[in-house]
Amino acid sequence: MRNGLVALVLVALIAPFILSHVVYSEEVVDAVATIYVDGTVEFRLLISPPPEPGEVSIELVGTPYYIEARQGGVEVPVSVNGTTCTVTAYGTDPIVLTYYTADLTSKEGEMWELRLSNPWTLKLVLSDYILPVGLPENVSFTLVNDTPAVILPPGNYTIKYFIVPEIPTTTAPIPTQTGTTGTVTTTPSPPPGRQLWSAGILPIALIVALVIIVAVLAYLFFRRGRSAGEGAQTPRPPEEPEVALAGLDERDRMIVEYIREHGKATASELLENLRIPKTPLYRKLNKLVKAGILKYEVRGGVRYYLLAEESRK
Repeated sequence: MRNGLVALVLVALIAPFILSHVVYSEEVVDAVATIYVDGTVEFRLLISPPPEPGEVSIELVGTPYYIEARQGGVEVPVSVNGTTCTVTAYGTDPIVLTYYTADLTSKEGEMWELRLSNPWTLKLVLSDYILPVGLPENVSFTLVNDTPAVILPPGNYTIKYFIVPEIPTTTAPIPTQTGTTGTVTTTPSPPPGRQLWSAGILPIALIVALVIIVAVLAYLFFRRGRSAGEGAQTPRPPEEPEVALAGLDERDRMIVEYIREHGKATASELLENLRIPKTPLYRKLNKLVKAGILKYEVRGGVRYYLLAEESRK
């Protein structure tokens, strides 16, 4: 009897510890991927809640350069080892996992290619200006936030696509002519003056314009040389070392200045304080890390962005 009571006490003591370290397999309820024109692919997964608080293990498609997990609207710790992701679930609400990867696409000439091995039914959203070339036969179509999407069953896929440049949609109206037999649409022919322009005057005008441009450039170069010779004796004061920030746009500088002022910041803090949309912010952070201006550290499953050493000057 006494041994039985001791056993019950031990089980009661260690049960919370065991339950807190249970790793559950994921069940992805909904999966949406969006391709962007720079080759980045955003994944948003809705994961069924675990039966008890604990860790949820998920196998990702592609290696993420940014990832976040939310449960009940609150950010929860997440860690990544290669393509395996572990989320710490504090409750039994569904988990929303969002991550960005850049290793699923490649480009050769003007043709892009997406390669993915998909373990779930995936809705693939083609953002503006993306034109796929030949889709698999076993796909169907749907809308995600009023944007066309391809439904891909689990499997391996290779999808080729082009980036279509923006083309103005405004066209000149075609005049109509109404007669006794009905309305007839006519296509106006170019006036004689326009034909003359395209036939002979256009090449001459181009040559004249080229001569004028060369003359202007030569004049500016000559004046610049004279000014440099006259002011050579007064050296310029050295500029402050801002080499690391050269070539950055306004949003890049906003991110760098915020982190410089506060020491470190998470993506959520930057979203809240700088009001930069989520997708452009993640691209900016990835760009600044690759450029060596920012670095990041993972603490408690949360990624913090800091200035790299050479950018602190």
